[in-house]
Amino acid sequence: MYICICNAVTDSQITTALRHGCKDVADISQTLGVGTCCGSCLPVAQELVEQQRGGQRHNTTHIRQETDQFYPA
Repeated sequence: MYICICNAVTDSQITTALRHGCKDVADISQTLGVGTCCGSCLPVAQELVEQQRGGQRHNTTHIRQETDQFYPA
């Protein structure tokens, strides 16, 4: 799934970056460009970071609903 539409960054790319040393959204932003244009992807990117840190799945529905104002279906 695309997380950052502006820079065409997917959740798998973010997960891979986290596995290879990125520790937070700032690192992901610097490495992949996430959040460097409009910034609407930052809440979902943060959620992915938290998932990887905790090793658990969180419900991101509320975040997706917030970003729908920027990227309506």
